[in-house]
Amino acid sequence: MREARKLIEEYGRQGIQIPSDHAGLFPNDRMAYPLYEVVNDAGAIALFHTGQTGVGSGMPGGMGMRLKYSNPMYLDDVAADFPDLKIILAHPSFPWQEEALSVATTSRTSIATSPAGRRNISHRSWCATSTAFCRTRCCSAPTGR
Repeated sequence: MREARKLIEEYGRQGIQIPSDHAGLFPNDRMAYPLYEVVNDAGAIALFHTGQTGVGSGMPGGMGMRLKYSNPMYLDDVAADFPDLKIILAHPSFPWQEEALSVATTSRTSIATSPAGRRNISHRSWCATSTAFCRTRCCSAPTGR
């Protein structure tokens, strides 16, 4: 949490990437909530890996990656518990595209989905690139894409 705060406040990062599949942690695990509070209080973005990202493909045991941690439905709890948190669902969320769209369209927060990996657009006009720590600035974008 200290590192996230420092990255946002001192280095101007506009968000933090949370690869829950790499960490072996469900996004709605209460252990992560203090981190979300830091990001939310700073008005920054929380970018979550969703679906199959390709990490571990073709490797023995998939390099230990567990897809269950990247199901976007677990972010519904996060969105409900942090209604002001800006969330990006990075990657196409395969095989859970319907869940990702459902969470994004019924969310109580600003959620962007990343169908092509290049541009993230939500129903509340948020966009950013899916780079580590959201190095690019958030900007307005048309909805409905």
